Amino acid sequence: MTIPNPKNAIASLGALVVGTFVLISSASAQCQQCSSSNAGTYIQNPDPEYCIPTTDGCSVPLLVLSNLCVALAAKDPLAALAAHCLDPNPNNPAGGYYTNFSDFAGANATMAYGACDLHDYCYGTCWAASTDGSSSAHKNTCDSKFAAALQLVCTTAQRFGDSPAVIRACNFFAAAYSTGVSLVGAPFYTLAQGDACLACPGPPPPTDPGCWTPGNGTYVWTCPGPAPPGGGSNPQPGCWHWDPTFGPGAWIFDGCPTNSPPGSGSPIQIITSGDPNDKLGNTGIGPQQYLAAGQPTNYSIYFDNLPTATAPAQKVLVTDQLNSSLVDVTTLSLGKISFVNNLITPPATPLATIGTYSTNVDLRPAQNLIVNIVAALNSTTAMLTWTYTSLDPSTMQPTTDPTAGFLPPGTEGSVSFSVAPKATPTGTQVTNQATVVFDVNPPINTPVWTNTIDSTRPVSKVSALPTPDLATGFSVVWSGTDVGAGIQDYTIYASDNGGPFAPWLTNTTATQGNYIGTASHTYGFYSIARDSVGNIESAKTMAEATTTVTAAITIPAAQVSITAAGLAYSRVSQTFNGTITVKNIGATTIAGPFEILFTALPSGVTLANATGTIGGVPYLTLPGASLAPGQSATVSVQLRNPGNVQINLTPVIYSGGF
Repeated sequence: MTIPNPKNAIASLGALVVGTFVLISSASAQCQQCSSSNAGTYIQNPDPEYCIPTTDGCSVPLLVLSNLCVALAAKDPLAALAAHCLDPNPNNPAGGYYTNFSDFAGANATMAYGACDLHDYCYGTCWAASTDGSSSAHKNTCDSKFAAALQLVCTTAQRFGDSPAVIRACNFFAAAYSTGVSLVGAPFYTLAQGDACLACPGPPPPTDPGCWTPGNGTYVWTCPGPAPPGGGSNPQPGCWHWDPTFGPGAWIFDGCPTNSPPGSGSPIQIITSGDPNDKLGNTGIGPQQYLAAGQPTNYSIYFDNLPTATAPAQKVLVTDQLNSSLVDVTTLSLGKISFVNNLITPPATPLATIGTYSTNVDLRPAQNLIVNIVAALNSTTAMLTWTYTSLDPSTMQPTTDPTAGFLPPGTEGSVSFSVAPKATPTGTQVTNQATVVFDVNPPINTPVWTNTIDSTRPVSKVSALPTPDLATGFSVVWSGTDVGAGIQDYTIYASDNGGPFAPWLTNTTATQGNYIGTASHTYGFYSIARDSVGNIESAKTMAEATTTVTAAITIPAAQVSITAAGLAYSRVSQTFNGTITVKNIGATTIAGPFEILFTALPSGVTLANATGTIGGVPYLTLPGASLAPGQSATVSVQLRNPGNVQINLTPVIYSGGF
């Protein structure tokens, strides 16, 4: 391995390739030592790697790399190695001594050099900027990561089918090198830390990130703040920003706006897929999107590769974390799966029963790809996933061609499923959101879809009924209330003379209707409401309102006059006693018999001498078989009134008899 030069303890980076991203590359070189004549200035080297300005004559190398690799190297160098961010350069530009890694045979040696560079990078990072808590703990962390990186080399060799002899040798030398640095690396670690922990101040941050752009034969710094190294007629073009958290502070290169930086040779193309997405579910009822408890909910997840994307999507991962306290995952079944012009219909069997659904879609001859689609449900965690993978038909492994993928720019794919919510109280909100990942792009969440559970039955009632006559029938009125989605309709049941109830009006949105009955028949009614999500009111067995149809007809008020006389109150009997006289004021004879119906008596007042009741309303029978024009008939009336309340009589005269 290499021992870091105290003044150059950080490894430089080489060509960076992650998935379908081709990132900026830099040549390997060491930072030049600052002198008293140029202290405080930016030192430009023969390659695009620069030094941070200092005031005490020291210089610290600046890594020119993508933001992705900055984050990986700063937070987890082992992850940076695994992502091919560290330069596997046998010349080891970090400086110091050089060890031949030919023991690691072939391509494995290349990765081993990267592991060594990782170790140099870690030794050359000041322990105070880490989370290790002490310098000795930081060294142990560096050595542990070095051992893990070498072991990663051997694991990779085994995965790609190297011979057992090569793997045994790899494991032996990995153990030997990692043990060696742990035992004898302390002096070199101390030297590297002495340089790395120098307090070399950086420039103040600019007000905004800036860019080097061509202009008037030279490159112009467009940011109003201080410029990064370079300038003049031949800097590295592109945009930079100052990161005070990176070591003692550093200018970080964000990207190049042109395909041909000066002196770079062949163009560098940045290609990537892009993903807008959407999620839809049951629209439900009203703004709250009410659903009945137990009603299956259908969800669809859509993902697009943007028309402006520069590469097809090779792998798409869709995840949907279900809430097992609100939905019954045993009811989940897959819906249609699609991409471009392909439609797949999985079996209707619940996914919890089969565990995993997998299928291959052969795109040949139009495209030399096979798309493997796997849908799986983890019943324990309630995590639902779909994975689309573009396979090379010759190897049935993921394609290595960055321009080959199943979802070209400007095309769409979708997945869908159905799951039933559990029985929960009315007002419970069931939310669902999926996450879509294209290749190595960051995860993108879909919009949140929300439904509200309505598990409450509606209630309704038929209002009190009038005393009807045979000629006109009678009006039946009902009403209801519902907590949640609201009442959709009613079914009104009727019973004739105590017989079984049968539907009179079915699923009607009306709240009243006219009923024509048979003379002398008694009818009972009740209502059953249904709300807009399908909840039905509890069953009923008794009438909520009853009435009896009479053969008598109402005498119009224009044909008779009604006069009360002698209605005096007796405190002994607590009654009003008097007479009521009915006179025919019309021009024709009115046939009897006659009944006076006493409607709307005040509460607590009763007709003590009533002939009977009809539909619960008391009546008196007038003497005489008919009334000729001008003829009158008088009847005694006794109204029991214990409270001595005011009585406003509104009697109705019937002819024909009840």
